[in-house]
Amino acid sequence: MLAGSNVIQARLNTIEGEAMDMKEAI
Repeated sequence: MLAGSNVIQARLNTIEGEAMDMKEAI
């Protein structure tokens, strides 16, 4: 469970990071 949660959390963090980069680019 924990390992799966960590993977999901990492993916969410990556998506949020990319979203922030997109906002800054605009």
